Amino acid sequence: MGRKLLMTWDGSPNYRWRKMFKNKIFTITCAELNAPRTLVGSYQAANSWWKSIEKSASGLGFKKTLLKTQIVINSDFFKKIVALLD
Repeated sequence: MGRKLLMTWDGSPNYRWRKMFKNKIFTITCAELNAPRTLVGSYQAANSWWKSIEKSASGLGFKKTLLKTQIVINSDFFKKIVALLD
């Protein structure tokens, strides 16, 4: 079974992992992960770091998504009322 990389490896000279999520670039170095400066040696640490960041970052967009859903529901309701009046 192959490796599943959740982030993009940026090797020499940076030795870091990168991920763009909701128009923001998240970066973590191997040194910050306390992992070897290799793709194979650090991808599991990077994956677990990303999963923890993704959970906290995903919560930021919840209110926006809820608001968009409410607007769609309200606009459908408005269309129904207009149709009844015609």
